[in-house]
Order: sequence, then structure tokens, then C-alpha cells
Amino acid sequence: MTLSFYRRVIALARARRIAAFSLTIAMSGALLVMSVLDMTHLGRRLVDACCVVRASEPMHVELARLIGSIFAPAPHLPLWGAVLQVVVVVGLAELMLGWRWALTAGLACHVAATLAARGMFAVGPHHLGALALPLSMVAERDTGPSALTVGLAGSLVVRERLRGLTVVYLIGLATATLLAATSVAGVEHLVAAGVGMLLGLAGREWYRVASGPVAIQDLGSDVQPAWRSQTFAEASKGGRSRR
Repeated sequence: MTLSFYRRVIALARARRIAAFSLTIAMSGALLVMSVLDMTHLGRRLVDACCVVRASEPMHVELARLIGSIFAPAPHLPLWGAVLQVVVVVGLAELMLGWRWALTAGLACHVAATLAARGMFAVGPHHLGALALPLSMVAERDTGPSALTVGLAGSLVVRERLRGLTVVYLIGLATATLLAATSVAGVEHLVAAGVGMLLGLAGREWYRVASGPVAIQDLGSDVQPAWRSQTFAEASKGGRSRR
């Protein structure tokens, strides 16, 4: 039985409840804490020291701060926007794919996007031409969850075969890229989207091979039991009402 996407989401949310969103809650909390710290002088110094990434800094410094940079306030993204991205994208990915896949795919997209932007600065405008990033941006603060959420969204729509949402995703990505033009965020979003969609394809193929011929395509592990119990409850209510 093929379930529509929104019904699957409802069934999984009812089955797993708050435990399904542990990663989402933790990430949202980290964003809030970092934002509050960044409002004070001492807190801003702490955030800069542990979590702020700039392509102008040495590679070992950037690598040490790379994970923390997800939660540091982004220069052009308000707190509510960052939290909304995490709640919607990470929440859906964690619910549909599990927290391990959501975390692994999201981190892979974030790391790949950040290092790709750094690589473009290193190559320089002489080799990349019109695609090069302006060297004036090399010291720009490169923080926030946008690359993670963009990549994770791409992974989710491809792995779950959400064709309609994939079209919407690609149109939104193209529009955002055109608006951003040659900026660090625009480059990182494109790289993150590409990595995320490749991971979605790989995850889909791995699931198909590992599950074998008895696999039920595109269903979470406990969607069917949850759906069946929900259907049975609704049928029972309908039977009682007819009496």
C-alpha cells in the first residue's frame, strides 16, 4: 500500500511522538544558546573562538570550528529563520529517515559546502573567471545551518522519491542562486544541494539492495503498523457511530 507523503508524516509522528525529534530539538536549542551568547561582548568572543569560520583563517582552525559553525549566528539570517529551517527540514528528515541518517547527511553537506567555498578562494579568480568568488569576501563570517538544511532537503526529496517536492526544491534553489549571484552562500548552497541529492540516491539504492525483494518501497520502518492501527481506530469509530 502506497501512502501519500503527508499521511506518512502524520502516522510516523503519532507513532514516535517527541522521541522522533530529539536531534531537531537539540539543534534548535544550540542555535538559541549561541544567539544569546552572541548578544554579549564576552559571549561573542567565545562564539568567535569556538564556532566562527572564515576562509581567511588557517585550515586547521577552520576544521576545528567546522561543526560548531552550524550553530553560530549567520550574518544575513535572523534567528527565527535559522530555527525554522532546522525545525522543518531536520525535523522531517529525522522523522522519515532517522536521526543517524539526518545527522550524517547534514554534516556531510555542511562540510563539503564550506570546504568547497574555501577551495574556490584558494584557486582564485584567475582560474575560475566569472565563477570565482570575490576575494573581498574571504574574511566574511561563514556560519549558520543553511548549507546543512539545503543539502538535507535535497537528500530527503530524492531518497523518498517526492517528485513534486523535488521540482519545487530545484526551482527554489535556482531562484535563490540567481538572487545570491556570486556569493559564499550561493556557492555553498549549490554544493550542499548536489552532495545531498547524491547521498539521497546512494541511500535509496542501499536501502533497495539491503532490504531485498520483500522491502516495501518508500515506507518508514513503523509506518505500516502506525497506519494500520490508525485505520482500525477510525473504522471502529465509524462502526459505532452507524449503530
